[in-house]
Amino acid sequence: MKLRSIMTSAFGVAVLSQLAAPASAVSLINEDFGTGLADSFNISTGTTIGAFDVSAGNIDLIGNNGGFDLYPGNGNYIDLNGNTTGAITSTGSFTFANGGILSFDYGTNGAPTSANVFLGTTLLGALTNPSGAAFSNQSYSIASGTTGALSFVSTNSGFGGIVLDNILLSSTDVPATAVPEPFTMIGTLIGGTAAIRLRKKLKVDSNV
Repeated sequence: MKLRSIMTSAFGVAVLSQLAAPASAVSLINEDFGTGLADSFNISTGTTIGAFDVSAGNIDLIGNNGGFDLYPGNGNYIDLNGNTTGAITSTGSFTFANGGILSFDYGTNGAPTSANVFLGTTLLGALTNPSGAAFSNQSYSIASGTTGALSFVSTNSGFGGIVLDNILLSSTDVPATAVPEPFTMIGTLIGGTAAIRLRKKLKVDSNV
């Protein structure tokens, strides 16, 4: 194979490998609301709990160190309804240039319960009370260009609401890996080719 063909092929492979580099996830929120905390009821608007602020009404923090351990073995979790309809909103606002993923566990403190999930003004989905003794898992894909804070908003009245735990939010980040400059790569290839020829020559000379 001619040197020009070698250089062209190697350069093409290197460029394609960079273009095909897989995207990686960047964690933005990883909130499980802790473990072993005492039950706390009717937490009012403006209070910060982990990565979230209570943004409407009030909520309850319940779990494994009180009388309301609805989902044993999961530490503490949020009930979106205290003694009124409540909501939580992330303390940070995010821009998803390349999209993202939201996942969380949810359950219910009674029935009927319901809530909406927003990223900024974008409705990601609606939750209704699940059945069973274990948390249900839910995930949503976030479209590229979506911007705003993450919110969970109760849509039912009463003393029991949707229960939330293990909220994970991540963005899809495309690594800014530099592609080698053509002349740098060509110089490397030429140097490598010269070294191979030199080794062959030395081998031949040593056999003389």
